[in-house]
Amino acid sequence: AVGVLPPALSAFLGSFLGFVVNSQEFHKWSHTTNDNNLPPVVRLLQSCGILVSRKEHGAHHKPPFEGHYCIVSGLMNAPLDGSGFFKKLETAIHERTGVKPRCWNEPDYTFLEEPHNQAWRIQ
Repeated sequence: AVGVLPPALSAFLGSFLGFVVNSQEFHKWSHTTNDNNLPPVVRLLQSCGILVSRKEHGAHHKPPFEGHYCIVSGLMNAPLDGSGFFKKLETAIHERTGVKPRCWNEPDYTFLEEPHNQAWRIQ
């Protein structure tokens, strides 16, 4: 039949699109400050590293702000950071566009001291 995909391709595309559609929700959960506000299945998946946990993703929001860029699964941070993948990607983007990543310069941390920014701090 025309338009029918092989089962393996259908499974891959279904999973891929499901993760893409839900990736921002997974990322939001990594910023949830009270684990009791998360569904039990989410807490389980975060504790297994299948979904990125608050602690794992929090490293991305702390100096020196390099690495831990994965927002869906914490499983890929170590291999991607260890291989230098993101540093190579930053270099390639800089060479192509002339735009430097923010982590290449010492950031101005004074904004963290402003009271309205305290809620965004990840301990």
